[in-house]
Amino acid sequence: MLQGNQGVEQPSISATDHWSLWLPLVLLLASSYRAVQDCLEAWFAYGTYSAIFTYGAIGVPALIYLVFSKKNSLQSMTPKPVERWTGWGVLALALGCALLGPVKDVRFTGLFIGIIAYLVLNFGWSAPKLLWQELGLFWLTLPFQVVFDLTHNTFFQTITAHGAAFMLNYTGSTSYSDGVFLYILNLTPTGPQPIGVVEVGEACSGTAIGFTLTYLGFLIPALVSMPLKDRVRLSLVGPFMAIFCNTARVAYLLFSKTYWGDGAFIFWHEGLGRVIYSLITMGLYGLVVLILIAPYLAEQPRPTPVSNP
Repeated sequence: MLQGNQGVEQPSISATDHWSLWLPLVLLLASSYRAVQDCLEAWFAYGTYSAIFTYGAIGVPALIYLVFSKKNSLQSMTPKPVERWTGWGVLALALGCALLGPVKDVRFTGLFIGIIAYLVLNFGWSAPKLLWQELGLFWLTLPFQVVFDLTHNTFFQTITAHGAAFMLNYTGSTSYSDGVFLYILNLTPTGPQPIGVVEVGEACSGTAIGFTLTYLGFLIPALVSMPLKDRVRLSLVGPFMAIFCNTARVAYLLFSKTYWGDGAFIFWHEGLGRVIYSLITMGLYGLVVLILIAPYLAEQPRPTPVSNP
């Protein structure tokens, strides 16, 4: 008499799978709490960080969506025993960096390596290869101290002042820059006399909007498939527009202060005027990006359904 399937235990996740799924995650989160705290501080621009890493607040949710969109491919991957062993070894390295790292950059590296180790433990080395783009974009969101230090100097401020002086000179105002200071001059018989001056501060150097638009130039091609030449174009649009728009803003701030007074300067430098500038910049960037990616957003022709006779 043939036995049915009743009473036969169905396949389930093995104990090994449970250990590789939850234990590394718990260990990584527990050891990386300081790195995660620093990331949140940078992505939402509070504490000691400036706004240069705030694009992480947009990028990380987008990356989670991209990873989730590949879940079927990930679920079809099964790690080999040797991959599990190497995964545990990589995880041990990550935990050491994240927990014992003397500086932030080492702890951020530990967090990143830990994510790779988690993927290897559960899906094998094919998973990091599949998610190379997402991992690279996540690496760019990490607020490394070396990047913070390199962007917090007078170089970008000086470049902005020079560019603003160039713009003002070609709009009818006599202007020049001296380091981080930008002047408008009045030509008199005794010589040029400064009638307006602003100092290009650290927050006005354009690094925050520059980092954001540059990152979007890398993120959008991950969301919309396109050839390499258009990826390169898109990656160049962000830095160019950030430099141009921020430099034009600084030039306009000096112009408004000189000819319309401190009230106009305060309006355009803070509050509503600053919001208007951000909206104009993002609107122009969005328009250019839309033009570039429009051919790849076109809806593909759907197959005609076959009707039943």
